Amino acid sequence: MRSRSQDELCVVCGDKASGYHYNALTCEGCKGFFRRSVTKKAVYHCKSGGSCEMDMYMRRKCQDCRLRKCRAVGITRPENPELNHKLILLRLRLCSGAILRCP
Repeated sequence: MRSRSQDELCVVCGDKASGYHYNALTCEGCKGFFRRSVTKKAVYHCKSGGSCEMDMYMRRKCQDCRLRKCRAVGITRPENPELNHKLILLRLRLCSGAILRCP
């Protein structure tokens, strides 16, 4: 069994995670960085050839490697956020009505 503090670390940078955002356990910083990067369709370039070790210090230094790590750990933004929200609400309604077995 993993310790509680290990479960609460951001999978991108290792900072304290605030919850699941875009399908991964992340901190508020990485959540916002990913959202802004996708919204702006940002293109970043690594000065070290894309091999930076990502941690709480480097996350501010190399945006390219941070975004690569976000994608590598499975962070994805839904194509249609409105549709995703509707699906979540539908699942909650079905689960509360005991129609489905929910995890």
